[in-house]
Amino acid sequence: MLISLFVILFLLMCLVGGDRGAKSFLVLCVNGIIFAGSIFFLNKGFSPILLIVISALCFCGMNLFFQNGYNIKTLSAAFAVMSVIFFNGIFIFALVKFGHLTGFNEIDFFEENAMYLSVDLNIKLFQITVCGMIWGLLGAICDTGMAIATATNEVALQHPEYTKNQIFQSGMSVGHDIMGTTVNTLFFVGAGEAIMMALMFYTQKTGWVEIINSKSFMQELSTIIVSCIGCMLIIPLTAFLFAVFFKSQRIHYHIELVEQRQR
Repeated sequence: MLISLFVILFLLMCLVGGDRGAKSFLVLCVNGIIFAGSIFFLNKGFSPILLIVISALCFCGMNLFFQNGYNIKTLSAAFAVMSVIFFNGIFIFALVKFGHLTGFNEIDFFEENAMYLSVDLNIKLFQITVCGMIWGLLGAICDTGMAIATATNEVALQHPEYTKNQIFQSGMSVGHDIMGTTVNTLFFVGAGEAIMMALMFYTQKTGWVEIINSKSFMQELSTIIVSCIGCMLIIPLTAFLFAVFFKSQRIHYHIELVEQRQR
């Protein structure tokens, strides 16, 4: 069944996107391999923080540069993504630490899959929780950053006389339009994952005080909010970096050198 779904997805991506669709499917497969490799190394005792940095660089390289080429759009989006991951990572670290989120909440302890985890598991669940929230953030900010950079690039190409401030304002105008849909998309993704938890709270007639103080509720809600914060940060940052890079002759010269070497 899974193979059939992958075949249908591949055919639709090729039909809609052509060569770019096939390349996007390849990137999807490579991202799955990167994720599986990260899980393997986590199980071997590698530092989760080091792995999230390496995997984030790999994700950005595949999702941005491999798919869209080396240009001002991808350069500004990549710098914005890595900056948001760094600053939001500090915020996530503090949130997990002071919110006492340890990976397993009170619901997970009673689920069947928890029975198969060894008590001697040599993994710091605190760091795993931080990595999980950053991974959940990564896809959303890559998509938003690239959307802002692409739209702003089209405006800048049509109006090369625009100043840095005018280009930045163009990017922010695009950001204002996609801000609402982005936040709602993240909300519904989180709501879909938390629907079983919500049904459990409802059937158990759990009070609002218990729900708000529940670690499971805190973990689900904080993941959604952190992802939304990341998307809000990347909109002005991408627009600003694109405006700076687009007006920088040194960046244009560097990109031309890279393109000549690739030829």
